[in-house]
Amino acid sequence: MTTAYVSSTYEDLVECRSAVLLALRRLHVNAVMLEQFAPQDPAALEHGVREAAESDLYIGIFAWRYGVVAPGQDRSNTELEYRAAVAAGKPCLIFLLDEDAPWPRRFFDRDDDAMRIDAFRAELADRHVCSFFSGPSDLGGLVTAAVANTLVDMSRSTGPSAALSPDTRQGYYDRLHQRYSGLDLEVLAPLDDAAVPALRLGSVFVEPRIRREGDTGTAGLFDVLTAAGNRAVVVLGDPGSGKSTLARYVALSLAYDGAPADDRLAALDGHLPLLVELRTYAELRAGGRCNTFVDYFDHLARVDGLGFERATLLAYLASANSALVIFDGLDEVFDPRRRSEITEQIAAFSAEFPRVRAVVTSRIVGYSPQALRSAGFVHVVLQDFDDRQIDAFVTGWYALAMHDDPAGASVRRRRLLQATTTTPSLRELAGNPMLLTVLALIGRRQDLPRSRARLYQHTVQVLVERWDVNRHMVETLSGVLPNIDVADKLEILELVAQSMQNSPFGLANFIPADALHDVVEGYLTEQFGLDRQTATTAARAIISQFRERNFILSRFGPDLYGFVHRVFLEYFAATAIVRRLTQRTFAETDLTELFTRHGNDVSWHEVLRLVVGMLAYRHADDLIELLATGVNRPWPSGAFDKPPRNLVLAVQCLGDIRRGDQKVAQELLRQVILLIEHCVSIDDDDTVALIEQEMLPAAREIGPGWPGAETYLRWYRRRGRHLSWAPVAAPAARLAAILATRSETVEELFEVTGDDTDAALAAVSGLAELAAAVGRTGSFPTDSGLPARTRARLYALARLDERAAVRLAAVEALGTAAGGSAQLRDVLVATAHSDGAAAVRAAAVRVLGARFAADLPARRLLMQVITGDLDPGVRTAAVAALDPSIDRDEIQALLTERITHDPSAEVMAAAATALRPLMAGGHLDRLLLERLAGEPVGRVRLAALTALAGTAVAVP
Repeated sequence: MTTAYVSSTYEDLVECRSAVLLALRRLHVNAVMLEQFAPQDPAALEHGVREAAESDLYIGIFAWRYGVVAPGQDRSNTELEYRAAVAAGKPCLIFLLDEDAPWPRRFFDRDDDAMRIDAFRAELADRHVCSFFSGPSDLGGLVTAAVANTLVDMSRSTGPSAALSPDTRQGYYDRLHQRYSGLDLEVLAPLDDAAVPALRLGSVFVEPRIRREGDTGTAGLFDVLTAAGNRAVVVLGDPGSGKSTLARYVALSLAYDGAPADDRLAALDGHLPLLVELRTYAELRAGGRCNTFVDYFDHLARVDGLGFERATLLAYLASANSALVIFDGLDEVFDPRRRSEITEQIAAFSAEFPRVRAVVTSRIVGYSPQALRSAGFVHVVLQDFDDRQIDAFVTGWYALAMHDDPAGASVRRRRLLQATTTTPSLRELAGNPMLLTVLALIGRRQDLPRSRARLYQHTVQVLVERWDVNRHMVETLSGVLPNIDVADKLEILELVAQSMQNSPFGLANFIPADALHDVVEGYLTEQFGLDRQTATTAARAIISQFRERNFILSRFGPDLYGFVHRVFLEYFAATAIVRRLTQRTFAETDLTELFTRHGNDVSWHEVLRLVVGMLAYRHADDLIELLATGVNRPWPSGAFDKPPRNLVLAVQCLGDIRRGDQKVAQELLRQVILLIEHCVSIDDDDTVALIEQEMLPAAREIGPGWPGAETYLRWYRRRGRHLSWAPVAAPAARLAAILATRSETVEELFEVTGDDTDAALAAVSGLAELAAAVGRTGSFPTDSGLPARTRARLYALARLDERAAVRLAAVEALGTAAGGSAQLRDVLVATAHSDGAAAVRAAAVRVLGARFAADLPARRLLMQVITGDLDPGVRTAAVAALDPSIDRDEIQALLTERITHDPSAEVMAAAATALRPLMAGGHLDRLLLERLAGEPVGRVRLAALTALAGTAVAVP
């Protein structure tokens, strides 16, 4: 352990010496002082001088006293100790009391001693870089900083080797993997789930995308973290966006002897990963067990092997060795003053070790960017998962969680993805990685979304139950408030949602802070009989916890709150309505009036749909019939002012309840037929889009089991198939395919004959629906040969039909078809290579990229198209379709050639966009500058300039 000799006069500086002693203890530096050797002993001076010369460093503290001059000496003890340290070549840290600092008169020397201390201070100020203090309060901090810097300097020259031994490094890596490689799924699973799967973080991690400050486009996070110019990065995100998961994944990926486990982090090869959990650090710091981040790792090294001894780490960080320090969870330092102090420490740490890369994670709400922005930190915001990321996560998750049942895993994966695709509220939840994990856990045990209400109930209860168990939410106020259980929390949230529902703004996801306070205080007063003052105090405490750990409620501004996701508002608004019905404080006539008033209001649809799902079948049937026949009536003779979304809601509700009155279901389908007929006679694009985009997904949930399906098929065979000239023809054909129950009916309905292109396109729409429905439970006729016949007809149409519009529609239909056979690939390759219409070739290219990105024949074809197709739109589609993570060097060379030589601005821009993650920005910029230099004013020059700016390229 490092030894420091502390020299000063005694009586006037006793409090300052205590402050210095405390600072040295926090730095784990052994302090030696003269009083340890019995000052009255004649040999004490000799001991002091010897210790000053033999200690590792000397600390001198000087105010306005010169000190005792021992008999036979011409200098004071303090000056002799200083001279001995200088003679021995020890680092000397000098601290002088500021001349303007207030100081007791009795501690000023007079006469000769006054002149001697003035002369000594002048000499010290001339020979050393001195620190000036005003009292004990600031001296401790000055000593801490100076000693820490000196330890770094000492470690460079005389300390331990800056290199870590292989055994030391490997032992540390092993502990990181032991501690962080497993996913803690128990905190997200329902409490009654006793068989939570054990998954490894690296097996299911999906790289998030980010948006940088001031940018409108997004980028891969790892591209930002590994960029040469981004030495320090702050990653901000909403609750559950995966900040801590990201921190651990990056640390684990670098914790290998060799290249990182993830190739996307290859630029960080050799960086020592150091993970600081800031909540733990703040606790240790408040308890006096550490004061710096180096202290933190020294503490971890001693207690569980997750760090390094102080001198070893200081030597490593101060050398040319590479490290990545991840400061995780700045928002979890709840006290604003401590959070500000730690933020300043992070900025200082980054400045002290300029070769070290740093990453800070924090929630967006409550984060103040000034300090770290001033320190040069780049700020990025995590984005919600897109559809591709959701697919990747769900696919990997179920493959591992149900590894002993691959068929079951495939079914669960498909159902969850189908649910998120067809249900906007579920899609909203699935964009959040934490909530997507909850959905995956629930979907492992039951179908989704057969009972939407149960799904949301599970999701909400997982979060609420875990508040107390794992996140220390809504703690009991000892002696003031009884334990608030899960039912109490849920009822409070229902009341909050009800208050939002009844606000003048309608069902808006916000509530003023004073209104929220009134709701919570009123509940506590009524349920627990608290007096006004106690209820006010308790309500403030609960709301404070909502603000700090906002899994369901979030603070939107100084005086405004809302639910983190709107779906939670909708769920609690629905449960509040059902609770009031049960308690008979809300009559059935009130419910009818509510559905009549809001049945065509899309902002209310999720609430009303959940209410139907929670009620008994009799009530549900009545409400579905009301939506089908009693809302938004009468219909206009022309286009709707507002499309009849009430019919969509009725179909969605029918799909949710599964079993209901057949007459109600048949009447609903009759109303759908009437709506299609209405669209035949008028020009109403909005209503046609409503049928295509919202009604058909709801109908797929019901499938051929819809009572009255035969009635629709008879209508379609007799009249619907002959309406090919009407815009509603394609969705009408799709609905026929959804409801078809016999294979011979399907064969008959979608024949492509004659020269009527519109009729052919409608038939292709029906075939596309069938092709996409293969394998979807309850949504495809029972005929083992029909899927193959359907695909064969689409193959023939894509390759042989004389009409480019029909070939294009067939190719796009194949893009949505289930399965990825070699025959499908070959048809697409042939089409992309030789079809006479550029639009058809481009469509085939896009489908190849989406369905066969890793397939060698498909990749070879895409590369040929990039260099050989004469149409720039097709070449651009091929550039976008290539996966740059495969055949990286070959693709980089190909795209480089396109930037340099392609005559199309669109192709050059697409190549620059694809290349940016593959090469250092400087190299790409040189390519663009070279192209720019050779281009006259025009679209290619504009595209090169735009690409140089690093923005999303769109050439006018």
